[in-house]
Amino acid sequence: MNRSEKFFLIVLMIFAMLFLTTLYMYKVQRSQLARMNMIVRAYELFTMGKYDEFSTLVESHQLHELRYLESNLKKRKFQELYSLGVSEFNLGNYAQAAEFFKQAAVQLEATDPKFAETVYLLSLSLIEANRTNEARLFLEQHTDLPDSPYKRKIIETLADIYKKQGEHDKAENILKGVKK
Repeated sequence: MNRSEKFFLIVLMIFAMLFLTTLYMYKVQRSQLARMNMIVRAYELFTMGKYDEFSTLVESHQLHELRYLESNLKKRKFQELYSLGVSEFNLGNYAQAAEFFKQAAVQLEATDPKFAETVYLLSLSLIEANRTNEARLFLEQHTDLPDSPYKRKIIETLADIYKKQGEHDKAENILKGVKK
């Protein structure tokens, strides 16, 4: 192999390396662009209030950059559902209010101060919707909430249900536990 052939071979190898590097960078840039488009789409869904679609998109495409919005999302969902529940309760649509309060309660941790209030309003909605047994079961599951103004109301409501159902001893026992 003479010098000119070696030179052309070296030049050819350099161009091949440049081509492969360029191709690789193109694929990387295309992948990053697709990811950025997904992030933009997720932001659009979030700002339009399509929170379920937003969460699905963030999960399916592993958009870790947007996880901070998901923590705010539960608070927003809670506030929206809670407000709808209060509106329906005030309008006398107790069954619908109960459904909104159930969905709102799921958005909160049991230690959140608003949780006890939501449980209380849910139980009142169920009672007003003539679903007393469902209210009783729900209240029995939530008598161990942290101290709050609504914990006492929850226990008193449960005691009232017991009394209406003829279980006066249970009512007295649960009320004794509150007075301690």
